[in-house]
Amino acid sequence: PWIAATDVLQETIERHSTGNTFTIDRDELAALARNVQNSLGAVFVDIARHTRPNDRCFCLSGRKFKKCCSNLVQL
Repeated sequence: PWIAATDVLQETIERHSTGNTFTIDRDELAALARNVQNSLGAVFVDIARHTRPNDRCFCLSGRKFKKCCSNLVQL
């Protein structure tokens, strides 16, 4: 999902760029932001799904996953 979102982002930037200028409609920008945000959420859940409770948390806090970010994800 994240790669697809970055592809859409790149295509949108190319479509709305003229030289060094970038112009985009507010509604399209909001939709683009929602797409990227949803993709990031999907990546977060996918990483969390493959993390065991006693593994170090992927947020790099140094704590175990079960004591850190596990409560943020309903698996």
